[in-house]
Order: sequence, then C-alpha cells, then structure tokens
Amino acid sequence: MKNILLILALISFAACSSGSMGGGTLKTVTEDNPQGKRIAEGTTLNDVKHGSWATYHAKNGLVATLTNYVNGSREGIFIKLNDRGNLEEKAFFKNDQFHGEFKKYNRTKVKEEATFVNGLLDGVRKTYYDNGEIQSEEGWKMGKKDGPSKYYNEAGEVKFEQNYKNGEKI
Repeated sequence: MKNILLILALISFAACSSGSMGGGTLKTVTEDNPQGKRIAEGTTLNDVKHGSWATYHAKNGLVATLTNYVNGSREGIFIKLNDRGNLEEKAFFKNDQFHGEFKKYNRTKVKEEATFVNGLLDGVRKTYYDNGEIQSEEGWKMGKKDGPSKYYNEAGEVKFEQNYKNGEKI
C-alpha cells in the first residue's frame, strides 16, 4: 500500500513539465541547499507552486514529503515519509486546509486516524499504542469534542470515559 501511494505520487510528479498552460507558464523548479544537495522540486504556474512538489531528507536525499498544489494552496493528497522511506503520514488538503482522511503511522502500524472538514476535526479520532491496541477514541464535531471520548489501557480495556457536547464536558 505504501509503495503504491509513493509510485502514484511520483507518476503525478513526473507528468508535470515546463510548458504553457491556460495562458500561464508552467515551469519545473528545483531548490538546493548551500552544499548543493536537492531539498525540493516541483512545478510552478506563473511562479506560484502548482502541481506536485517533493521535498527531500538532508541526511540521505530520500523523499521526505509529496504535496500537490493548486495556485499556491495545498490541494489533494499529502504524503510524509521518514528518512528510511517508510510512510509516516497521509492526509488530504482542500484550499490549504486538512480535509478528509488523516493518518499517522508508527513504522507499519496506524498511530492516529481522524477526519477533517475544512481544517477542523469532524468525526471519530482514534489513537493507538505501539502494540496496535486502541489508546483513545474521541468524537469531534467542527473542531470541538462532541460525543463520547474513551481512553484505554494497553490491554484494550476502557480506563476512562467522558462525554462532550460542543466542546464542553457533560
């Protein structure tokens, strides 16, 4: 799954090249650090980020992030990889805000998962212990805790529960 996402993102990145687009100029841009190592590359439309962008780890040159832009705003999938190439984070953006599925990974396991609507948590947010057991489940509505919140021990047993309405404990 991780490799498929990376390949799709790289194909999308490779599809962008210099040229003309709807009255604007699409250019491939590269950024290097003072030591000459590539730190970022992507495309711009009229000198504004537009299309796929990749950043790289200074340590080894592996891809650190893959981000899509539309007229300078993050739009679509965002992928963050650690310096070994393992998936750390996958999210989606709309109008430069988190929007949709959000997941953080710890090695090969999901560490956190949530849903965002226009930059605000909305839905159930779950976190997990390193052993894969559920750590917490929280209800969110438009950026405020709403509904039941449960917190678990590493054996998966509920250790604490609290209900919220519009961000307030009830």
